[in-house]
Amino acid sequence: MSLPLFVVPTIVPPTYFSSQIMSRVMSNLRETNWRFYALTGLGANRLTLFMSLQRDPRINILAYAGHGSPENLCGEGIVCNMIGVEDASWLKDKIICALPACETAHTLGPELVRKGVRAFFGSDDTMFAAFTEIEHNYFEDWVDYTTTFYKALFSGRPFGECAEAYKYKASQYIEWYKSKIDEWPNADWYVSSATRNRDGFKLIGNPADKLEPPLKAEAPALALGDIRDVLLSFSATAAIMVATTVAPIAYKELKERKII
Repeated sequence: MSLPLFVVPTIVPPTYFSSQIMSRVMSNLRETNWRFYALTGLGANRLTLFMSLQRDPRINILAYAGHGSPENLCGEGIVCNMIGVEDASWLKDKIICALPACETAHTLGPELVRKGVRAFFGSDDTMFAAFTEIEHNYFEDWVDYTTTFYKALFSGRPFGECAEAYKYKASQYIEWYKSKIDEWPNADWYVSSATRNRDGFKLIGNPADKLEPPLKAEAPALALGDIRDVLLSFSATAAIMVATTVAPIAYKELKERKII
């Protein structure tokens, strides 16, 4: 059964805008009765992510939107270290979707898949946000072609088709912007940025693979948000103290993996 965990930074610009994409994806899943978890804002960090995966091992999809680098998913914070190649062992057999996020398919994606991650979706280039301009709402276009990928993925289409659906929808907007270059002052920029968003995106994994049916919302599950809320109500030091008290096994793992 498929059980996603959404990891959605919201504070460091422009993650507020990418978080709006993920909010719509999650709303779509609620409408179809999917069960999922979400770590948002300050909760989108290395510690809460690891504890969430330990708390419910049924999680098999990690959907991330935020800052990235060739070797890391950044998470919320100044230091870009939420997920790196060294973390492959606790992501084994999981599907990682890093969209939108910059450059994650350059090194991180291939190395994680080589070390046992089931599939990785991401870009090997910089990815660009879109905004509402005076002549046109490019933001809604960006939301549309990005959520096209997630709709395809969560509807059970093969992974290769999901990536192609994203590229096809982005191509439609690119051609539209080209036709408006003489009318819309920012159209040329969005031709360029949407083209890079499209061309850099790739699947690393089996294109014929696809998601299993969803774990439905009425099924019992542990409330991962409880851990997040507890941790966020304390300082970083106090959060670790809570972890050592209520989850000694998790604490041992955190120390061994140099997460804390």
